[in-house]
Amino acid sequence: IMLHFKFEAYSLFFGFIVASLWLPLKEIKINAMAIAVFIIAAGLAFYIVGLEQIQPNGTPPLWYVFVGGAIAICAMILPGISGSSLLIVLGLYEYVIGSLKSGMNTFNFESLVTVAVFISGIAVGIMSFVQLLRIGLNKAKSATMAAICGVMCGALPALWPPFQIDAVPTSRQMWTGVVLALLGAAVIAYVGFSTHRKDNSTL
Repeated sequence: IMLHFKFEAYSLFFGFIVASLWLPLKEIKINAMAIAVFIIAAGLAFYIVGLEQIQPNGTPPLWYVFVGGAIAICAMILPGISGSSLLIVLGLYEYVIGSLKSGMNTFNFESLVTVAVFISGIAVGIMSFVQLLRIGLNKAKSATMAAICGVMCGALPALWPPFQIDAVPTSRQMWTGVVLALLGAAVIAYVGFSTHRKDNSTL
């Protein structure tokens, strides 16, 4: 799907991510600290994702793959956000999945190195990033959620569907993309609403 219907797939994921912003946003208490953290996080995410986007032949550097693995594993303690979504936001999903398939099918050395670096990032993320994130959520939840929201917003340009194809999208593609983005947002909104209602019913 990502190969043959890239514009449509990214439209759906764009809707997913935009709707998912509601999760950290509702936990943020607006103040000077939260705003500053949001701006810094968004700026860093925009800069880092921009570096990945200008890599030749679409090949991200290994340090970026390592960081991607460490960040993706943090999704296991973030409600409503998956590791796959974070990889897509970082622009690494296709590359990591492709490397994994290539490494398993052909034992390509470069692909195996990429997978090893990614797994190393996951391991380091479990030992460090996840623990820091857990501490942040316990000690400074609003600022931590502002940082998460900032990272998601700063990385959103990498998901913008027209950037994913070489040609100018047709009118049919644009309308299809809009419908899929709205559908993705609606799915996340429905899941979030259902979860919230279920949680309230157990109180």
